[in-house]
Formats: sequence, structure tokens, C-alpha cells
Amino acid sequence: MPFFGARVSLLVIAVAAFAAWRRAYGPIGASQLLDEYDYIVIGAGSAGSVIAARLSEDADVSVLLIEAGGESGIKHSIPAACGDVQLVDGDWQLKTTPQATSHLAYTGQKSNWPRGKLLGGSSQLNYMAYVRGDAADYDSWAAMGNPGWDWESVLPLFLRSEDATLARETGAGALNSSAHGFGGPLPVRYKSPANPLAEAFVQSAVAAGHPLRDYNDGDASGASRFQQTVFGSGRRGSTADAFLYPAMGRANLHVLTHGLVSKLVLASEETGGEGRGARVAAVQARVGGPQGEGEEVRIRVRREAVVSAGAVGSAQLLLLSGIGPRDQLEKVGVPTEVDLPGVGQNLQDHLAMFYTFFVKGADAVTKAKAESPAALLQWLLRGEGHLSSSSYDAVVHGRTPLAAAGEGPDMQVGLFVGAGDEKLFHDNIGVSRSAWGHLQSPKHKAGEEEGVTLVPCHLHPKSRGVVELASADPAVPPLIDPRYLSDEADLDAWVEILTAANLLVAQEPLRSLVTGVTAPHPADLGLGDAYPEYDAMSPLDFYQLPKARLARYWKATVQHFGMTLYHPVGTCKMGPPSDPLAVVDASLRVRGVAGLRVADASVMPKLPSANTNAPTIMIGEKAAAMIRRDRVGEEAAAKSSL
Repeated sequence: MPFFGARVSLLVIAVAAFAAWRRAYGPIGASQLLDEYDYIVIGAGSAGSVIAARLSEDADVSVLLIEAGGESGIKHSIPAACGDVQLVDGDWQLKTTPQATSHLAYTGQKSNWPRGKLLGGSSQLNYMAYVRGDAADYDSWAAMGNPGWDWESVLPLFLRSEDATLARETGAGALNSSAHGFGGPLPVRYKSPANPLAEAFVQSAVAAGHPLRDYNDGDASGASRFQQTVFGSGRRGSTADAFLYPAMGRANLHVLTHGLVSKLVLASEETGGEGRGARVAAVQARVGGPQGEGEEVRIRVRREAVVSAGAVGSAQLLLLSGIGPRDQLEKVGVPTEVDLPGVGQNLQDHLAMFYTFFVKGADAVTKAKAESPAALLQWLLRGEGHLSSSSYDAVVHGRTPLAAAGEGPDMQVGLFVGAGDEKLFHDNIGVSRSAWGHLQSPKHKAGEEEGVTLVPCHLHPKSRGVVELASADPAVPPLIDPRYLSDEADLDAWVEILTAANLLVAQEPLRSLVTGVTAPHPADLGLGDAYPEYDAMSPLDFYQLPKARLARYWKATVQHFGMTLYHPVGTCKMGPPSDPLAVVDASLRVRGVAGLRVADASVMPKLPSANTNAPTIMIGEKAAAMIRRDRVGEEAAAKSSL
């Protein structure tokens, strides 16, 4: 839930504590740039920070990490401040194009797409859920022609990152300790102490037939409290703080902030020919200006460039560099260097819903609690309390009757132990004020009363979107069209998901705690008088009507109020040569361009059954391991040829 600040004296203490905790080293200035680096990593997000830190472990190579934004502030370190660090500096503040089949209750039918523009990237803005997905997700990636990406192969990379303290926490979170790593840089823990509402949710899920389990052990189906990337001090565990800052004292690692990479400069090898012999020679960037208006520089690449700018930024940069579909490049006047049809295609995202249920008791997070000086002191002194968690505290993963064979769970239902307010749903998410007003109950006011918010999510949508250039100017955001719900099968899946989600609330002990719910009226969904029973019963009872009766209502609800869960992937798809949309191979090398890899969520061929931060960190670990392995092999081959 959003954090609203406290008294100035306490904030002064907080700033001092934050500065002391953070680190002794910082980014370099543009004047300190070398002419050439062995490796240049573009984007300091969930993958890029990992890659730069791991590559710089080898003291005999030089590494430059370029980030378009700056550094984080104190609010980024407060887990409860998720809503306050979006749509401000440090966020690209992207929007989708108007959606034809979704977002009908949103301003302009557009979705806000927060994306991190600072060291740590979107790991500085997210809700810190640590979810790997199901073994079947990665086995399916391998089966699609990507050897080395099966569950057995990627599990050690997850373990390498982790410093799991889950066994020390108590409550309803199940734990398989053999499935976790210890001593790595990334903190993984349960919120401690557990919120009673989170425990009640997990107990109700078990009553509904979901087993209690550690969803990160390869079988994701079941109920648990959320595992979170939060340090024991109660501070956000971004990849900048976990991986990057501890590495910034190394002489061979340079980190440049406020550097907007405008293009990859390609040179031809002797083989020549468009799309066959290109190689990355240099990176061109605008440096020194927070909005990409600085001096233009070129930095040579000795070995490899790694693009880790995310599902939007990585596709945009390849396109700006002339790597992508020829017809699209010609529209904006970018010369085609490598005609690669899949760049920007295959865009996928997790669409979610939100339902606020008002509850008895005093365990939920409210505005008054979150902004209190007592809460800030508790967080500063003990790393506990309302500010030590995003309040995204419990989760169920399950398979609906429409779940595909060979895939992981197709449903996730998360629980916020708080009732979202107008700032969250209108300002951050983008629901129009009039639509938000129609959701309000005359008996309850969201954000000021005790409540919980259910967040059902469809984990394996069939709809596919696209990222395209709006301009050849790198400072102009690209066109983002997710095409949510464009495949009718996704609407059918949502009927199953919302039916299952509301079944959870009907179980004890949660059912006895719930006193009301924010629910859209059928007339506000364009359904006219199709549901006369809505006005004759409570919304809670209405939600328990048979699935067949509510199918049309559920579909209209998600078409109006469905929201992004901030998990875009797939625009630089990993795949074999036989896949016409494949952009990178299983080693993450860009097809037709030597010395260039992409390593972030954009390479995922399809969405995992998971929030995407943990899988993206894993991709960063795997990319770094492959790059280091290849360098050793190349050097050994060179010596043997002497």
C-alpha cells in the first residue's frame, strides 16, 4: 500500500540511516569513461545489475554498466512505498496504446506501465514477490528448442542468487529447505511476524482444496505466504542493493548513470551481407542529461555488448539500431542493418484483477497506520511493522479446468492485507475517477477501513502484443500494444479464475471476517438489467452464484477493470533457427549479429507461472555464466593455436 510520509525529524533520521546503510561507492562521471571496455551492459535492472556484478568478478576484464536513470532514494528502500515510487522520477512512466478489448474503465482505455529507470530497474518499483514458477515452465522452454533452460538446469542459478532465511520465520508459509540457496546476495524471506489476515487467507485456501506448500520447489500449485526479496533490516532487496553496490568498489567495473543508449553501432565482418556478418563495434549514448538530452558519445566494445533494458527497452534499442522487421524500420526512417522479424513481437503480460473485501478486526494496513510516526520508527529501529512489507503477503497458485497439459498453474490469487485507495487505483493503475466512484460502497470507503484486496491473475494468456517504434528518436517512448484479451480463450479462462478466487473468500476463517466488498454494478459494465438479482442480494452472495450464471458478468468485469501485473516479456524471444520469431538463441546471442546478446525478461519465449523478477534475475545469472564460460573457451582456443 502507498506510504505517505511522516514528520520531518523522523525523515531526517531515516535519510541518515539510509545513507549509512547503502554503500561507500557510487557511479562514475562521463569524464571518467574509458574509450573501450571488454563488456558493455545496457540497463541496470533485475538482470543487468546481476550481469555486471558477476562479470566484474573476473579482475582481468573491464565492464561498463550504462543506466538511463539515476540512483534510488529512501522511499525505494521502504517496502510499503511501492505505490509512491511509481509515476515519479525513477520510472519511465510508460503507457500502452488504447486497448480495444480491455481497460474499458480506464482513462483513454490505456494502461500505465511502470518500468524502473534507475539502478536496480523495476526491482526498485515492484512488490518484491519472489516466485520462480513451475518446473513445467522451464521444461517447456527447453522443449521449444532452448537446450539448457529446463528446470534441472536453471535451478542451480536460482540457488546461486539466494540468501534464504525462510526457516527462521514462522506462520503459514510452507518450506522445502532443500529447494533454497543460502549465502547468496539476494535476500529471500517471509514477512515476520506474519499478518493474521495472511494466515487466515492461507487457511481458507487450504479449506478450498489447495495444499500448503513451498511454491518455489518446482511444483508451484498450492497456498503459502509470499516469499519476499526484503533484507532482514526491513529494506527492499533490489538487485542494485543485493548485487551491484557491493561490486562497485571493483576497479574493473564502471557504472554510468543518466546515460541513454541511442543505438548499437554495427560493423561488417569479412563475410559481409546484410543479416549475416554484422557485429557490434560500439555503443552510442547520450550522457549527462537525466532526460536523454546530454552529449553524444561512442564507447567501443572489445568483446560483447549485453542489452538488458527490459521487454520494452531492449526491443526498442534493437529497432533503433536497425535490427528488426524491415517494414517497421522503414516506417520511421531507420536503415535496416539486420532484418529480424521477431524483434518487438510476441509481447506477453500477466493481466490481473482486484477485489477489495472489508474485514472485521485491526490487522489490515490503512492509510493512517502506514503514515504514522510509530510505523516509521518501528521500521527504522527493528525492520518490522507495516512498512517492512509491500502488504502483498499471501498467495495461491492453482490449475483451473482449462489449464493446458505440460504447463504450470494457470491461476494465481495474491492477497494484499489492505484496501487499495483512489491513489493506487486511479493515479497508479489508471482506472478513471468515474469508474472508481462507481466501485465505492455506500457503507465502506476503501483505503480508510480495514480490508484485504484479492488480486487474481491469469498466468498463461494466449493473447500476444507488440512493441514498435513511434520515432527514430530514442527519447520518444515506443508504441506498446499488449492486445490484452484479444484471444477469446483468455476470457473463458477468466471465468474459471474469478470463480475460484471468490470461492476462497467463502471459506473459513476468512468468510467470518468479511463484511463487504467493492463490486461493479452490472449496469456499469454495459450489461443493463441482465442481472436483476444483483440488487436483491449482497455482493458477497451475488459472487457465489453458479459459474454459468456469472460467466458474462465475469468477462465484462475483467474487460473493464483488468490491470497489468507489471510482467511484460517475450519481445526478443529465445528460440531455434526454425522459429521465425526467434531473436536470440539458447546462448542469448542475437541472430545475425556477432558480439551481441540480450539478457532480460524479453528473451522469455512465454510467461512462466510466476511474478517475473526472480526468473529475470536467474536469466542474468545464466547470461553471466555463459559469457564467462565462452571467454575461457575462446582464450584456451587462442592459446592452443599458437
